[in-house]
Amino acid sequence: MVVTQEKRRFARVSFREPVQFKAPKDSAFSGSLAYDISTEGLRFQTDNFIPLNESLMLELQLSAQNSLSLHGKVIWVQMVPHSDRYQIGVQFDESSELYSAKQGIQQFVSARQHI
Repeated sequence: MVVTQEKRRFARVSFREPVQFKAPKDSAFSGSLAYDISTEGLRFQTDNFIPLNESLMLELQLSAQNSLSLHGKVIWVQMVPHSDRYQIGVQFDESSELYSAKQGIQQFVSARQHI
């Protein structure tokens, strides 16, 4: 039996909502469906490979009143078994704009943990 240690330091909750993303070299945003979110990052799937350390601009909506524009970096990529899709793990960049976004995400995560 193999035991793996959980590496996450922050609570992560299910977040099955649309996310728009784009690398700086791209001319347009691509869309996907997110899977989970924490105050530090986001996981989503895409048809296209995105390399490690790629910077991304992200747009997502926590609620009808709370939409966010964030920057992040790809910290892991995993091919989805039996498909041509990839799961992408993005860590949000630290910035002054991120502070208020993180507060909104933290409220969202906290509310979902108690469901």
